[in-house]
Formats: sequence, structure tokens, C-alpha cells
Amino acid sequence: MIKAQNEYVKNCFKDYGMVTDASGNYSAIWRPYHYIGLELAQSVYSIALDNRATGYTKNYNADVASLAKKDLKVGEKLDGEGGFCARGRLITSQKSKKEMILPLGLTDNAVLKKDISKDEVIRIDDVELNLPAEVIEARNYQYNLLN
Repeated sequence: MIKAQNEYVKNCFKDYGMVTDASGNYSAIWRPYHYIGLELAQSVYSIALDNRATGYTKNYNADVASLAKKDLKVGEKLDGEGGFCARGRLITSQKSKKEMILPLGLTDNAVLKKDISKDEVIRIDDVELNLPAEVIEARNYQYNLLN
């Protein structure tokens, strides 16, 4: 059982689609996924103090798709995870690859090439990405795992 200590965390509960009580202040958390906005500090402490990762995956089964939090306009720069432009939704990795959906983790500084309506999925072709070669290589590696 977890309690939202402030409005930001309460909004995270809603954005992540977590089930809460009627007030929106309380939720239960089970850990098949890593809710980075709520657990980042715990992960950093675990790595730094215990020298252990808090989670990892054996298979590429899922992805966090980017959805518009509001109506977005061409030329607008996305502000990444926890920002005002995009939120995430869990989808299968197959769907992510097939529909070329922009992962939430790649939204920071992406510039829109077209208008996107609120709650619409943001696709890779909808944005201009300026990513290091290593990121592109890692993403291609993930996609190749699905062949």
C-alpha cells in the first residue's frame, strides 16, 4: 500500500493508470513493472548501496508507448518523461515495432513534425529525433530480438 504525499505523486497514480481509492491518494503496487517517477530514488540507492539492480528483463515483451497529454502542435518540443507533453502506456513490443510507436524514454527534446491530438499515440515518424548512434543501435537491437 502506498500513499501519495503530494499532488505530483497523485497525478502519477492517474497517469500510470493505477487503481486508487476514491480520493486518489492510496494505491497498491506490485512490481512487474518499474514506475520510474515513483521509484527512481529507491533504484539509485539500491544500486549505489547494495550494488544490485532493482529489476531487469529476460525478454523484450513490452514497451512504454508515448501518448499526448494535451493537443500538441507541429514544431513543439516534447519535454520527456514526467513532462507536460506525453505520458506512457504499456503495450506489447510487437505492437511497438509494427506501428513504430515512439517509446516514452525517447521523447525528451523530440520535435513534432505534425499536430497530435490529446490521447493520440505518438509514432517515431511523427517526430524529429536527434539521438546518439548508440541509442539507435540499441533500439535496432531490441527490434531484431522480435524477428
